[in-house]
Amino acid sequence: MKRKNEQGTVAGQGLAVGVRMEHKGANRAQSTQSTQQQAALLEQQIRETRKELQEEEKHRDKWRNKFIALEAIKKQFKTTNMQKLEEDIRSSRNKLRELEADEQRLQALLEEAKANNRTVKRALDVLKPYDSEEALFEKLVEEEKQLDRRIERAEAEYRTKEADCIEVPICIAERAGGRGFDESHLSAIGFLLLFCIYRATHS
Repeated sequence: MKRKNEQGTVAGQGLAVGVRMEHKGANRAQSTQSTQQQAALLEQQIRETRKELQEEEKHRDKWRNKFIALEAIKKQFKTTNMQKLEEDIRSSRNKLRELEADEQRLQALLEEAKANNRTVKRALDVLKPYDSEEALFEKLVEEEKQLDRRIERAEAEYRTKEADCIEVPICIAERAGGRGFDESHLSAIGFLLLFCIYRATHS
């Protein structure tokens, strides 16, 4: 009886061990399946992440190319603007020099106009006392008469001096007649005659 009980106990223990082994196998299979699922999921995530990285790389290359193109455009724009700005500066300087030259010419014309204005003003001041053409004409006639009188006096004075210059050598020659009148006397008379003519013409 006792032996039967022992055999039953051993059989029960063996059954329990078998059940535990079966549970362990099931757990191991379940764990392996779960690990495989996790590995597959992880691999899928890796593929998706790699794909996203490739897309991002494409976008990054695209934006990099856009940035390079934009920098090139900006550089070209800057170069073009600098050249245009330099041309504008040169053109402005040339225009400034032309304006300075024009200003100098205008200043010269202004000074000339001022001088002409002063001349006209003096002429107007001279003509101011004569309020009509008749008065001015009378003044001009009077000036002409005075000028004629001055010319007549000068001519009369010249004729008088000319006669004196001719008479003096004649008188000398007459007085020298019969007293050794020679070539030296003629030279003196000629010199005196020239001196009288010079005084008459330059007085």
